[in-house]
Amino acid sequence: MTYIAGAPLSDQADRMVAWTDKVARGNTLLYTRLGEATSRDAELLTLLSKLPQQQPVPLLLFGAVHQLLLNGAEHPLREFYATCTDTPDPISDPFPAFKEFVMDHYDTIIETARTRQVQTNEVARSSLFLPAYRIIARRTNRPLWIIEVGSSAGLTLLFDQWHYTYHHGHSSIEVGNHESPVRLECIVRGPQRPLFPDPMPEIAARIGVDLDPIDINNPDDESWIRGLVWPDRTDRHQRLSAAIAVARSNPVTLVAGDAIDSLEAQVAAASEDSVVVINHSHLLNQLQPERREDFVAEMDRLSEDRPIWRVSNEWLTHSNTRLDLIRHFAHKHQVEGLADVHHHGEWISWRGPTR
Repeated sequence: MTYIAGAPLSDQADRMVAWTDKVARGNTLLYTRLGEATSRDAELLTLLSKLPQQQPVPLLLFGAVHQLLLNGAEHPLREFYATCTDTPDPISDPFPAFKEFVMDHYDTIIETARTRQVQTNEVARSSLFLPAYRIIARRTNRPLWIIEVGSSAGLTLLFDQWHYTYHHGHSSIEVGNHESPVRLECIVRGPQRPLFPDPMPEIAARIGVDLDPIDINNPDDESWIRGLVWPDRTDRHQRLSAAIAVARSNPVTLVAGDAIDSLEAQVAAASEDSVVVINHSHLLNQLQPERREDFVAEMDRLSEDRPIWRVSNEWLTHSNTRLDLIRHFAHKHQVEGLADVHHHGEWISWRGPTR
Protein backbone atom coordinates (compact mmCIF):
# COMPACT_ATOMS: atom_id res chain seq x y z
CA MET A 1 0.00 0.00 0.00
CA THR A 2 1.44 3.37 -0.98
CA TYR A 3 0.88 6.34 1.32
CA ILE A 4 1.70 9.79 -0.01
CA ALA A 5 1.36 12.39 2.71
CA GLY A 6 0.03 15.75 1.64
CA ALA A 7 -0.91 14.91 -1.93
CA PRO A 8 -2.02 18.19 -3.57
CA LEU A 9 -5.63 19.18 -2.91
CA SER A 10 -6.13 19.91 -6.60
CA ASP A 11 -5.23 16.27 -7.31
CA GLN A 12 -7.74 15.12 -4.71
CA ALA A 13 -10.45 17.29 -6.24
CA ASP A 14 -9.71 15.94 -9.71
CA ARG A 15 -9.79 12.34 -8.49
CA MET A 16 -13.08 12.87 -6.70
CA VAL A 17 -14.64 14.52 -9.76
CA ALA A 18 -13.39 11.73 -12.02
CA TRP A 19 -14.70 9.01 -9.71
CA THR A 20 -18.04 10.75 -9.30
CA ASP A 21 -18.51 11.16 -13.05
CA LYS A 22 -17.18 7.78 -14.14
CA VAL A 23 -18.39 5.49 -11.36
CA ALA A 24 -21.07 7.06 -9.19
CA ARG A 25 -23.16 9.04 -11.67
CA GLY A 26 -26.09 7.01 -12.92
CA ASN A 27 -25.46 4.29 -10.34
CA THR A 28 -25.73 5.91 -6.91
CA LEU A 29 -27.46 9.25 -6.40
CA LEU A 30 -26.26 9.59 -2.81
CA TYR A 31 -22.57 9.21 -3.66
CA THR A 32 -22.95 11.40 -6.73
CA ARG A 33 -24.22 14.23 -4.54
CA LEU A 34 -21.59 13.63 -1.85
CA GLY A 35 -18.80 13.30 -4.41
CA GLU A 36 -19.68 16.57 -6.11
CA ALA A 37 -19.75 18.46 -2.81
CA THR A 38 -16.62 16.82 -1.41
CA SER A 39 -14.63 17.81 -4.50
CA ARG A 40 -15.25 21.48 -3.58
CA ASP A 41 -14.55 21.24 0.16
CA ALA A 42 -10.99 22.07 1.25
CA GLU A 43 -11.25 20.38 4.67
CA LEU A 44 -12.41 17.07 3.24
CA LEU A 45 -9.87 17.27 0.41
CA THR A 46 -7.21 17.69 3.09
CA LEU A 47 -8.44 14.50 4.74
CA LEU A 48 -8.33 12.69 1.38
CA SER A 49 -4.72 13.80 0.94
CA LYS A 50 -3.84 11.86 4.09
CA LEU A 51 -5.21 8.56 2.79
CA PRO A 52 -3.25 5.87 0.88
CA GLN A 53 -3.09 7.32 -2.61
CA GLN A 54 -2.58 4.05 -4.48
CA GLN A 55 -6.07 3.02 -3.38
CA PRO A 56 -9.31 4.44 -4.86
CA VAL A 57 -9.43 7.28 -2.34
CA PRO A 58 -13.14 8.19 -2.72
CA LEU A 59 -14.15 4.63 -1.88
CA LEU A 60 -11.86 4.55 1.14
CA LEU A 61 -13.60 7.63 2.53
CA PHE A 62 -17.15 6.53 1.70
CA GLY A 63 -16.48 2.97 2.85
CA ALA A 64 -15.06 4.06 6.20
CA VAL A 65 -18.04 6.34 6.84
CA HIS A 66 -20.54 3.67 5.81
CA GLN A 67 -18.88 1.03 7.99
CA LEU A 68 -19.14 3.29 11.04
CA LEU A 69 -22.84 3.79 10.38
CA LEU A 70 -23.42 0.07 9.84
CA ASN A 71 -21.67 -0.60 13.14
CA GLY A 72 -24.15 1.63 14.94
CA ALA A 73 -22.70 5.15 14.99
CA GLU A 74 -25.56 7.50 15.84
CA HIS A 75 -25.83 10.64 13.73
CA PRO A 76 -28.43 12.43 11.55
CA LEU A 77 -26.44 11.19 8.52
CA ARG A 78 -28.14 7.81 9.03
CA GLU A 79 -31.35 9.34 7.66
CA PHE A 80 -29.80 9.43 4.17
CA TYR A 81 -28.54 5.82 4.13
CA ALA A 82 -30.98 3.13 3.00
CA THR A 83 -28.91 0.60 4.93
CA CYS A 84 -29.64 2.47 8.17
CA THR A 85 -33.29 3.45 7.76
CA ASP A 86 -36.31 2.12 5.89
CA THR A 87 -37.23 5.65 4.79
CA PRO A 88 -34.08 7.44 3.58
CA ASP A 89 -34.43 11.16 2.86
CA PRO A 90 -34.35 11.63 -0.95
CA ILE A 91 -34.78 15.41 -0.94
CA SER A 92 -32.62 17.16 1.65
CA ASP A 93 -28.97 17.89 0.99
CA PRO A 94 -26.93 15.08 2.64
CA PHE A 95 -23.60 16.90 2.53
CA PRO A 96 -23.84 19.03 5.70
CA ALA A 97 -24.57 15.93 7.78
CA PHE A 98 -21.89 13.96 5.92
CA LYS A 99 -19.21 16.57 6.55
CA GLU A 100 -20.14 16.92 10.20
CA PHE A 101 -19.94 13.15 10.64
CA VAL A 102 -16.56 12.98 8.92
CA MET A 103 -15.11 15.79 11.04
CA ASP A 104 -16.50 14.13 14.20
CA HIS A 105 -14.80 10.83 13.28
CA TYR A 106 -11.77 12.29 11.50
CA ASP A 107 -9.03 10.20 13.14
CA THR A 108 -11.03 6.97 13.04
CA ILE A 109 -11.72 7.38 9.32
CA ILE A 110 -8.05 8.01 8.57
CA GLU A 111 -6.98 4.99 10.64
CA THR A 112 -9.52 2.76 8.90
CA ALA A 113 -8.38 3.95 5.48
CA ARG A 114 -4.73 3.36 6.32
CA THR A 115 -5.33 -0.19 7.54
CA ARG A 116 -7.95 -1.30 5.02
CA GLN A 117 -8.05 -1.69 1.26
CA VAL A 118 -10.84 -1.27 -1.27
CA GLN A 119 -12.03 -4.88 -1.57
CA THR A 120 -15.42 -4.62 -3.20
CA ASN A 121 -16.60 -8.21 -3.61
CA GLU A 122 -19.42 -7.69 -6.12
CA VAL A 123 -20.74 -11.14 -6.99
CA ALA A 124 -22.59 -9.77 -10.04
CA ARG A 125 -19.20 -9.67 -11.79
CA SER A 126 -19.61 -13.44 -12.02
CA SER A 127 -21.96 -12.71 -14.95
CA LEU A 128 -18.93 -11.38 -16.82
CA PHE A 129 -16.57 -14.22 -15.91
CA LEU A 130 -18.99 -17.03 -16.80
CA PRO A 131 -18.67 -16.87 -20.61
CA ALA A 132 -14.88 -16.52 -20.29
CA TYR A 133 -14.71 -19.66 -18.16
CA ARG A 134 -16.79 -21.46 -20.77
CA ILE A 135 -14.28 -20.58 -23.48
CA ILE A 136 -11.38 -21.88 -21.39
CA ALA A 137 -13.16 -25.10 -20.44
CA ARG A 138 -14.20 -25.78 -24.02
CA ARG A 139 -10.75 -25.09 -25.51
CA THR A 140 -8.82 -27.11 -22.93
CA ASN A 141 -11.35 -29.80 -21.93
CA ARG A 142 -9.88 -29.74 -18.43
CA PRO A 143 -11.16 -28.82 -14.98
CA LEU A 144 -10.37 -25.23 -13.95
CA TRP A 145 -7.83 -24.50 -11.23
CA ILE A 146 -8.95 -20.95 -10.51
CA ILE A 147 -6.70 -18.50 -8.67
CA GLU A 148 -8.36 -15.13 -8.05
CA VAL A 149 -5.84 -12.37 -7.35
CA GLY A 150 -7.24 -9.57 -5.20
CA SER A 151 -10.01 -11.89 -4.07
CA SER A 152 -11.37 -10.06 -1.01
CA ALA A 153 -13.69 -12.70 0.52
CA GLY A 154 -13.48 -14.88 -2.59
CA LEU A 155 -17.22 -14.79 -3.25
CA THR A 156 -16.95 -14.78 -7.06
CA LEU A 157 -15.01 -18.06 -6.84
CA LEU A 158 -18.41 -19.64 -6.15
CA PHE A 159 -19.71 -18.49 -9.55
CA ASP A 160 -21.19 -21.91 -10.34
CA GLN A 161 -23.47 -21.63 -7.28
CA TRP A 162 -25.42 -18.66 -8.63
CA HIS A 163 -28.47 -18.38 -10.89
CA TYR A 164 -28.05 -16.16 -13.96
CA THR A 165 -30.53 -14.43 -16.24
CA TYR A 166 -29.08 -12.74 -19.33
CA HIS A 167 -31.43 -10.36 -21.15
CA HIS A 168 -30.79 -9.84 -24.85
CA GLY A 169 -33.33 -7.75 -26.70
CA HIS A 170 -36.76 -9.28 -26.14
CA SER A 171 -35.41 -12.66 -25.06
CA SER A 172 -33.72 -14.02 -21.95
CA ILE A 173 -31.64 -17.07 -21.13
CA GLU A 174 -31.31 -18.63 -17.69
CA VAL A 175 -28.32 -20.71 -16.61
CA GLY A 176 -26.75 -21.95 -13.40
CA ASN A 177 -28.27 -23.14 -10.15
CA HIS A 178 -32.00 -22.50 -10.38
CA GLU A 179 -32.37 -23.03 -6.62
CA SER A 180 -29.71 -20.48 -5.68
CA PRO A 181 -30.63 -17.57 -3.40
CA VAL A 182 -28.17 -15.46 -5.42
CA ARG A 183 -30.06 -14.23 -8.49
CA LEU A 184 -27.96 -12.32 -11.01
CA GLU A 185 -29.32 -10.40 -13.98
CA CYS A 186 -27.16 -9.04 -16.78
CA ILE A 187 -28.13 -7.12 -19.90
CA VAL A 188 -26.40 -8.18 -23.12
CA ARG A 189 -25.84 -5.09 -25.26
CA GLY A 190 -25.27 -5.13 -28.99
CA PRO A 191 -25.99 -7.78 -31.61
CA GLN A 192 -23.82 -10.60 -30.26
CA ARG A 193 -24.64 -12.83 -27.33
CA PRO A 194 -21.96 -14.87 -25.59
CA LEU A 195 -22.37 -18.60 -25.11
CA PHE A 196 -22.86 -19.86 -21.58
CA PRO A 197 -21.79 -23.16 -20.01
CA ASP A 198 -24.46 -25.76 -19.43
CA PRO A 199 -23.58 -27.63 -17.34
CA MET A 200 -21.07 -25.50 -15.45
CA PRO A 201 -17.34 -26.16 -15.96
CA GLU A 202 -15.70 -28.66 -13.65
CA ILE A 203 -13.73 -26.88 -10.92
CA ALA A 204 -10.51 -28.44 -9.62
CA ALA A 205 -9.71 -25.69 -7.09
CA ARG A 206 -10.91 -22.27 -5.93
CA ILE A 207 -8.12 -20.20 -4.42
CA GLY A 208 -8.24 -16.52 -3.49
CA VAL A 209 -5.07 -14.49 -3.00
CA ASP A 210 -5.25 -11.12 -1.25
CA LEU A 211 -2.93 -8.95 0.81
CA ASP A 212 -5.59 -8.97 3.52
CA PRO A 213 -8.22 -11.64 2.82
CA ILE A 214 -11.70 -10.92 4.10
CA ASP A 215 -12.99 -13.40 6.67
CA ILE A 216 -16.77 -13.39 6.37
CA ASN A 217 -16.96 -14.94 9.85
CA ASN A 218 -15.19 -11.89 11.31
CA PRO A 219 -17.80 -9.18 12.03
CA ASP A 220 -15.37 -6.31 11.36
CA ASP A 221 -14.30 -7.82 8.03
CA GLU A 222 -17.89 -8.42 7.02
CA SER A 223 -18.95 -4.87 7.92
CA TRP A 224 -16.04 -3.53 5.84
CA ILE A 225 -17.10 -5.21 2.59
CA ARG A 226 -20.70 -4.24 3.33
CA GLY A 227 -19.52 -0.67 3.89
CA LEU A 228 -17.95 -0.61 0.44
CA VAL A 229 -21.33 -1.28 -1.19
CA TRP A 230 -23.23 1.88 -2.05
CA PRO A 231 -25.91 2.42 0.60
CA ASP A 232 -28.67 3.34 -1.85
CA ARG A 233 -28.23 0.12 -3.84
CA THR A 234 -30.30 -2.21 -1.67
CA ASP A 235 -30.29 -4.82 -4.45
CA ARG A 236 -26.53 -5.16 -4.13
CA HIS A 237 -26.74 -5.43 -0.34
CA GLN A 238 -29.35 -8.19 -0.58
CA ARG A 239 -27.19 -10.01 -3.13
CA LEU A 240 -24.13 -9.74 -0.91
CA SER A 241 -26.03 -11.13 2.07
CA ALA A 242 -27.20 -14.11 0.02
CA ALA A 243 -23.70 -14.75 -1.33
CA ILE A 244 -22.18 -14.63 2.16
CA ALA A 245 -24.73 -17.19 3.35
CA VAL A 246 -23.78 -19.54 0.50
CA ALA A 247 -20.05 -18.98 1.12
CA ARG A 248 -20.37 -19.94 4.78
CA SER A 249 -21.63 -23.34 3.67
CA ASN A 250 -19.11 -23.62 0.82
CA PRO A 251 -15.81 -22.15 2.09
CA VAL A 252 -13.07 -21.44 -0.44
CA THR A 253 -9.32 -21.37 0.12
CA LEU A 254 -8.03 -17.87 0.88
CA VAL A 255 -4.30 -17.10 1.00
CA ALA A 256 -2.71 -13.94 2.38
CA GLY A 257 -0.09 -12.78 -0.08
CA ASP A 258 1.11 -10.30 -2.66
CA ALA A 259 -0.47 -10.36 -6.12
CA ILE A 260 2.88 -11.17 -7.74
CA ASP A 261 5.06 -12.82 -5.14
CA SER A 262 2.42 -15.43 -4.26
CA LEU A 263 1.77 -16.63 -7.80
CA GLU A 264 4.62 -19.09 -8.17
CA ALA A 265 3.59 -21.24 -5.22
CA GLN A 266 -0.08 -21.20 -6.18
CA VAL A 267 0.58 -22.13 -9.82
CA ALA A 268 3.02 -24.86 -8.80
CA ALA A 269 0.35 -26.45 -6.61
CA ALA A 270 -2.07 -26.94 -9.52
CA SER A 271 -2.74 -30.55 -10.49
CA GLU A 272 -1.34 -31.72 -13.80
CA ASP A 273 -4.74 -32.64 -15.21
CA SER A 274 -6.17 -29.15 -14.60
CA VAL A 275 -5.83 -25.85 -16.43
CA VAL A 276 -4.54 -22.88 -14.44
CA VAL A 277 -6.85 -19.84 -14.62
CA ILE A 278 -5.86 -16.51 -13.06
CA ASN A 279 -8.73 -14.09 -12.48
CA HIS A 280 -8.41 -10.43 -11.48
CA SER A 281 -10.91 -7.59 -11.39
CA HIS A 282 -10.11 -3.89 -10.86
CA LEU A 283 -6.73 -4.87 -9.47
CA LEU A 284 -4.26 -3.15 -11.79
CA ASN A 285 -5.30 0.36 -10.75
CA GLN A 286 -4.14 -0.50 -7.22
CA LEU A 287 -0.63 -1.47 -8.37
CA GLN A 288 2.22 0.88 -9.17
CA PRO A 289 2.97 1.02 -12.93
CA GLU A 290 6.16 -1.00 -12.57
CA ARG A 291 4.32 -3.64 -10.53
CA ARG A 292 1.72 -3.99 -13.28
CA GLU A 293 4.53 -4.86 -15.66
CA ASP A 294 5.95 -7.27 -13.10
CA PHE A 295 2.53 -8.93 -12.78
CA VAL A 296 2.37 -9.74 -16.49
CA ALA A 297 6.05 -10.70 -16.64
CA GLU A 298 5.63 -13.14 -13.77
CA MET A 299 2.80 -14.97 -15.54
CA ASP A 300 4.88 -15.10 -18.72
CA ARG A 301 7.69 -16.62 -16.68
CA LEU A 302 5.45 -19.14 -14.94
CA SER A 303 4.03 -20.29 -18.28
CA GLU A 304 7.32 -21.90 -19.37
CA ASP A 305 6.11 -25.46 -18.79
CA ARG A 306 2.31 -25.14 -18.92
CA PRO A 307 -0.13 -22.57 -20.28
CA ILE A 308 -1.79 -20.10 -17.94
CA TRP A 309 -5.13 -18.55 -18.86
CA ARG A 310 -5.96 -15.15 -17.43
CA VAL A 311 -9.41 -13.54 -17.15
CA SER A 312 -8.86 -9.79 -16.81
CA ASN A 313 -11.66 -7.39 -15.85
CA GLU A 314 -9.96 -3.99 -15.81
CA TRP A 315 -10.54 -0.39 -16.85
CA LEU A 316 -7.15 1.25 -16.24
CA THR A 317 -6.01 1.51 -19.87
CA HIS A 318 -9.46 1.67 -21.49
CA SER A 319 -12.32 4.16 -21.55
CA ASN A 320 -14.68 1.42 -20.33
CA THR A 321 -14.10 -1.58 -18.12
CA ARG A 322 -12.96 -4.35 -20.45
CA LEU A 323 -13.04 -8.12 -20.20
CA ASP A 324 -10.01 -9.75 -21.78
CA LEU A 325 -8.86 -13.35 -22.06
CA ILE A 326 -5.08 -13.71 -22.07
CA ARG A 327 -3.20 -16.93 -22.77
CA HIS A 328 0.33 -17.08 -21.39
CA PHE A 329 2.57 -19.76 -22.83
CA ALA A 330 6.35 -20.21 -23.24
CA HIS A 331 7.21 -16.77 -21.81
CA LYS A 332 4.77 -14.97 -24.13
CA HIS A 333 1.12 -14.02 -24.04
CA GLN A 334 -1.73 -13.36 -26.43
CA VAL A 335 -4.65 -11.08 -25.62
CA GLU A 336 -8.18 -11.77 -26.84
CA GLY A 337 -10.66 -8.96 -26.22
CA LEU A 338 -14.00 -10.39 -25.17
CA ALA A 339 -16.27 -7.52 -24.17
CA ASP A 340 -16.84 -4.03 -22.84
CA VAL A 341 -18.60 -4.43 -19.50
CA HIS A 342 -20.21 -2.59 -16.63
CA HIS A 343 -17.79 -2.36 -13.69
CA HIS A 344 -20.23 -4.18 -11.39
CA GLY A 345 -21.53 -6.68 -13.95
CA GLU A 346 -24.86 -5.07 -14.83
CA TRP A 347 -24.27 -5.31 -18.60
CA ILE A 348 -21.93 -6.85 -21.13
CA SER A 349 -21.27 -5.86 -24.75
CA TRP A 350 -19.82 -9.02 -26.29
CA ARG A 351 -17.38 -9.13 -29.17
CA GLY A 352 -15.77 -12.47 -28.43
CA PRO A 353 -16.46 -15.88 -30.01
CA THR A 354 -20.08 -16.93 -30.45
CA ARG A 355 -19.56 -20.61 -31.18
